[in-house]
Amino acid sequence: MRLGAWLIDVSLTIAVMLLVMYRYSGGIDAREFVLQTNYTQLVVLLGVPFIAHIVFMSSLGASVGMCAMDLMLVKDNSEPVAFSNLLRRPLGILGLFATAGLAAALPFLNDGRRSLGDVMSGTRVIESPAPGRRIAYDTWRLFKSSLRALAPVTVAAAIALLLLNKSAGPNKTIFLDALLLAGITTLLLASLSSVLRSKLTRVRLTPSGIQRSGLFGWRKGVIAWSDIDFARYRHARVCPYLELHRHNYKRFRVPIEHDTAQLTVHALTTYGVRIEQ
Repeated sequence: MRLGAWLIDVSLTIAVMLLVMYRYSGGIDAREFVLQTNYTQLVVLLGVPFIAHIVFMSSLGASVGMCAMDLMLVKDNSEPVAFSNLLRRPLGILGLFATAGLAAALPFLNDGRRSLGDVMSGTRVIESPAPGRRIAYDTWRLFKSSLRALAPVTVAAAIALLLLNKSAGPNKTIFLDALLLAGITTLLLASLSSVLRSKLTRVRLTPSGIQRSGLFGWRKGVIAWSDIDFARYRHARVCPYLELHRHNYKRFRVPIEHDTAQLTVHALTTYGVRIEQ
């Protein structure tokens, strides 16, 4: 979930930087922009996404990616973050460059999965608290499946951009720019696709019934356990699910993950839902 949030934030940051570059130079060629830019424009290029990131996090306590993945930023002691924490956290990016990317392995080496930015700012990322047992598809698995599906699109887009710029003479720079743009687009689309699929299909099991998720949070009200007749397993290559049948003949889905399938079925049967083959 953290990786998905990071990919969304990086994609949005790059998109904002490309817009700034286009505003100043009329194109998105990074090398050309650096050659003709001045210090003021460089400060704007780096400052606009930084300020937007800080403002968003100070307002909601989470970045765009974190909000999409139902994550939030807190202090080490689980208290709400202060503005000083938010200002120090992006310094982790500088540390990442200073260590030639080696600092990216830090979340895998500590129990709290804290990145270099978390260590420098005294923060950590946690899952947004919510009552009841939540059942959802694994976002990382959905991301990988989306990435595989979009990979041919990336190559096709790179080739198309190369051919469209053929009048300028096909060269290595044009092809690398095409690959960069197509790669950024692919990462962003795969991230958004996986987040939306996981977010819109998840459910929450409560003692009174099942609460379903919407695009902007949990739907109001629950589907009472007494309104459910039975559940039936439906196989799908990427997103298998349990199809729950209600008394009014309406149906809805409960996601099934391989690692949590037995736990999900046990939770449903505990509340009296009959599972049919």
